[in-house]
Amino acid sequence: MSYTPLSKLRYTDERFDVVIAGAILEHLSDPVTAIGTFGRLAKEAVIIAFTPVLPTDELLMRPCTTLADPANYYTWWALSRGIYRRIFANVGFEIEIVPATAYNVDIKAEQIRETIIARRAEKVD
Repeated sequence: MSYTPLSKLRYTDERFDVVIAGAILEHLSDPVTAIGTFGRLAKEAVIIAFTPVLPTDELLMRPCTTLADPANYYTWWALSRGIYRRIFANVGFEIEIVPATAYNVDIKAEQIRETIIARRAEKVD
């Protein structure tokens, strides 16, 4: 197990069976580089837990923050199902997207978001 800032994690030579990122990608300025880093570090799987996924196969990365929504200033991006598939395929993974439910204390209700399970693709000779 390793706790390292993302900015330094891409320089590590360590490898892990599974890399888990919980509800973080939408808060990063560059989620694509983060996914690439997770893929390089993971021997078997990457799990991105409880993240918003746009329900389209189009290759979209949409900004979330607007001046009209200052309560959401810390959420930068929403990525589409299609772009997650493409990015993970580029680094050798196949993905499955499953719904996840958690209680959100801010809105005092359950919230449904997706969890992305990316498994290293089988190499075909």
